[in-house]
Amino acid sequence: MTKHVASFERVGKRMNERRSNKASGRKLILFGLLAIFLMISAGIYAVISARMQLKGTIPSTIVGTWRSVSTEDPHGLGDSIWDLRGDGTARWRLSSGKSLGGAGNTIGYFEWWTEEPNALVTHQYSSEAAAMRARLINAALGAQVGGRTDFELVELSENEFKLRAKVGKGGKEITYRRTNDPTVEAVP
Repeated sequence: MTKHVASFERVGKRMNERRSNKASGRKLILFGLLAIFLMISAGIYAVISARMQLKGTIPSTIVGTWRSVSTEDPHGLGDSIWDLRGDGTARWRLSSGKSLGGAGNTIGYFEWWTEEPNALVTHQYSSEAAAMRARLINAALGAQVGGRTDFELVELSENEFKLRAKVGKGGKEITYRRTNDPTVEAVP
């Protein structure tokens, strides 16, 4: 009888060990899932907060759709049409409708803001998704250089503004006039 009791005790110990191992495995899986959830949440927060950070001011006087006024067009590309939006994003296209690069896109994406005393800054990306990826890379690795163009805002009125490329004092002046363009304005 004592032999049977000892045998039952050994079986009971083994069952308890197995239950304990299963509980440990379940805890480990639960901990892993929690860690993954926290990492995904942190990534989503980083994307949302990076998207909402303005780099400078967005003056309402310059928000709208503008068309460059060019006197020469040696390449047959036409004027550029900018849709400067109040959230600091912009869409642009060439009036000729030609593609903007090898991918065949006819609508481009950039972000813009103004800095004191009279600078208009643009930062060109291939798409809005590329801009978000760049912000995540900047958050992880520090600021990366590239894509930024600084213009001097020479003159600004309700229906026109003039820019000068900041490439020294001899930078070329570009005039933009307020316009409507359903093609570029319809792009989300």
